[in-house]
Amino acid sequence: MQKVAYAILFGSLALTILLVIVWVLGYVFAVPAITDQFYFWLLASMFACLGFFVGIVLLMLSSMRK
Repeated sequence: MQKVAYAILFGSLALTILLVIVWVLGYVFAVPAITDQFYFWLLASMFACLGFFVGIVLLMLSSMRK
């Protein structure tokens, strides 16, 4: 279970970094297809936060089982 928790945590971290990089590049180069999609960015950020939450909960549960 610890491997799954770490995979979810690192996947969420990678998703968050990718979202920030894409959004910043879209903002710098004024790409309206990227900057105007507010609900997509909101949903993707919520998904990344959910991944962090699930990963932390799984790590807590796996440490309590030992």
